[in-house]
Amino acid sequence: MRGMKNISLITNIVLAVAIVVLYILHFVPKSSSNASANLQDTTGKFSPKTGAVVFVDIDTLISKYDMYIDLKKELEQKGQDKEAQFNVKLKGFQKEAADFQDKVQKGLVTRSQAEEMQQGLQQKQQGIYQLQDQLRTEMADEQQVMNNKMLNSIMDYLKEYNQNKGYSYIVSHSFGGPVLFADQGLNITNDVLKGLNEKYATTKTDSKK
Repeated sequence: MRGMKNISLITNIVLAVAIVVLYILHFVPKSSSNASANLQDTTGKFSPKTGAVVFVDIDTLISKYDMYIDLKKELEQKGQDKEAQFNVKLKGFQKEAADFQDKVQKGLVTRSQAEEMQQGLQQKQQGIYQLQDQLRTEMADEQQVMNNKMLNSIMDYLKEYNQNKGYSYIVSHSFGGPVLFADQGLNITNDVLKGLNEKYATTKTDSKK
């Protein structure tokens, strides 16, 4: 029967579409913990002068920032929810495509009925692709919001932190970044991280009242 070759094509494409499940959870950024492992924070063992240039190891700061840990969990949960949403649509389509193929092979539908059913399946297949793109966009937006929340929180805290320190610059150090070498006596990562987590803990407590 003409058009039956396209039935197998639909089934193969469905299997390819399923790869989106593996894609969704890859939005969560991973910190370069190995790259920053050799950076030793010597906060408390030195007294940089007012006007000094100090630095934070941004990979360590983010990966150990409690806000990041909480937001990452939220993002992962949203990714799992969207994965489940996609799976429902995908499994429904797979079942309908399999039923259609079975009916055609058994000669239970006429040629015109088969063509009409096939057109309907192709439209639903397109809907699955659109849902895939929608979920990817939503997760990308969620990640951007998470990144903005963390960045704004860190920047706001550093303004408060530096009011009593008087440093001229607080720069970001990361493996492979523009800062190729930094004296560990200028590493204030732990001091900043401690203050960030204390402030975040207070914010969480206040929000529960």
